[in-house]
Formats: sequence, C-alpha cells, structure tokens
Amino acid sequence: ACSQPWEWRDDDGDWYAYNDTDAALLEKRWEKDEDAVFTTTAFSWNAEHSTVYKVAFDVMTQTNVETGVARSIRRGTDGSSPAKKAKVAQKNGKAAQWRWENDDDDQWEAFADADSAMLEAEYLKRGPKAVFSTKAFSFNKKHKTPYSIDFEEMTQTNTKSKTVRNIVRVDPHSEAIAAKGSPKKGSPKKQNQKAVAWEWFEAEAME
Repeated sequence: ACSQPWEWRDDDGDWYAYNDTDAALLEKRWEKDEDAVFTTTAFSWNAEHSTVYKVAFDVMTQTNVETGVARSIRRGTDGSSPAKKAKVAQKNGKAAQWRWENDDDDQWEAFADADSAMLEAEYLKRGPKAVFSTKAFSFNKKHKTPYSIDFEEMTQTNTKSKTVRNIVRVDPHSEAIAAKGSPKKGSPKKQNQKAVAWEWFEAEAME
C-alpha cells in the first residue's frame, strides 16, 4: 500500500481515494518533484483506453487531455494541498485562466485576474459539471446581478437580462494545447476546446 493517500474530486465535489497502484504512481513522481507536470497513460482505470492524462502538481490537477476536463487532486486528506498550491500558482501566473466570448466580433476576452481565480477555484471545488450562481464578479460590484455559471455547458448567464455568453478555460501548462484549443468562433463545447481561461462581459454596459 502507498504510505501517503491520494484523492481526486468528482463531479459533485466529493473526494475519493485513488487505489494503491495509482497512489503509488503519484507518490513516486511527487517525491522526485513536488511541482512536476507530466503526462501518463498508466492509471489503472485507463488500461483499456490508453487516454493521456496530464498531472500538474503545481496546481494539483489531473486533466484528461482528450476532453480537457480537469479535476482537483490532493495528497493526504487534510485538503490543504490544492488550496495552497492554487494560491502560489495564481501568484506566479501559472494558474488556469478563464475567458468569455464577445459575440459582437467573435473575439475572446480575458476575465480580470480576480474573476479568473474565482472561476478556477469554483471549477475545481464543485466539479466540471457544476451549475452555480454568483454575484462575485469584479465588474458586478455596482449592479449585484446574479450570474449563473454552467461548467458543463461552459456558459455564463446574466439572470436579469438572460444574456448567455460562452466561457472557456485555458490550460497554463501546454502552449501547444492552448494554441490548438484557442477559441476562434462559436461554442467552445462544439469545438472540443482544451483551453483554460476565464473571461467576463459586463452586459449592463452594452444593453
């Protein structure tokens, strides 16, 4: 058995333990470099599929490279590693970024750093299929409008105006993936985006 337990977070935000084999794989890499970023097909559940997974210890995530879905992981059960790592990564500019689609010119705009950090924290805490409401966007301090965020559909909805905008998450570790997945036009979901960046749009200012 692995001396140090490893866990992953599911779509409902609950933690589950890796089996001993997978935990040992992670622990071996961790002992070599606590900020390592690497890809592997060696997870036990992946034997039949050979899907490439990217593990990033500096932000404590496990990402399916094919789908772009990222999940929070942690070493031990105290929950401190993901939060601590995420803060350091954000400070060093290594955290995932979020963007929103401007329908007026089919361009993608970056969310403010604070808003991108908020979205990334919620994504990793709630899971990639979560839907939640927030008034916490920095551009929304005056209006206090509730926005609905849907991570599965990758949309941001102004609940007052009903304006829906696409959002996308851009992976900070792979320039190749980010470049390939950089949104051009249309829905990120339809384009099978693999990016990781959050963006916002102040609908009140335009409507």
